Amino acid sequence: MEAGRKDIALRKRQLIQASARKMFIWVAGASVIVGFAVVASWFLFQQIMYTEKVLAAKANTVKVLQANNTAAPQLANNIRALEASDSLNALKVNNEKAVQVILDALPSEDNPFAFGASMQQVLTVMPGIKLESFTLGDTSSVTAVSPNPQAQVIPFTLSVSSSDPTNIKLLLKRLEASIRTIDVDNLQLDENALGMTATIQGHVYYAPEKTIQLTNKVVPIQ
Repeated sequence: MEAGRKDIALRKRQLIQASARKMFIWVAGASVIVGFAVVASWFLFQQIMYTEKVLAAKANTVKVLQANNTAAPQLANNIRALEASDSLNALKVNNEKAVQVILDALPSEDNPFAFGASMQQVLTVMPGIKLESFTLGDTSSVTAVSPNPQAQVIPFTLSVSSSDPTNIKLLLKRLEASIRTIDVDNLQLDENALGMTATIQGHVYYAPEKTIQLTNKVVPIQ
């Protein structure tokens, strides 16, 4: 009788231990499945967010291209209108396009020597004017600020003399009529027995050219 009771108690303990092992296995398996599901969900969420960023970048590119395609015909019409302008055609040299006059009026690079050469040409064709000095880039005496943030300033100082003050006046009118914008910051006139000397401090402008280039953009994951 006593042995039978021991056998029953032993089988109960064995059943309890087996149930505990099964429960542990089920809990461990469920934890692995839940962990895998959480990691997979987070990875899927990141993929969705990254795809949204890529689609937003593509949509912005499409928007820019559409705006450029819309503006292109109007730009072409404006250029054709400029080419037909009588005022520009009257100022062009040789067989160049009329638009080149505008490009010459506002060069795309900092080339003070080109301005110096054009200024020398102006003085050469004006009789009665003697060049005393010509300095480019003298920023110590000229503190000009460009009205356009895209345009840069090239300062200059010009000193000329003439026995006839009328020649000085004609020189100033010629500078005013130049296709290139020339701003005079300071004008000093000194008269003596030999004539008049004019010292002109001013500046001209140039605007760096714009470049259009198609590039590949990498959208970062983070």
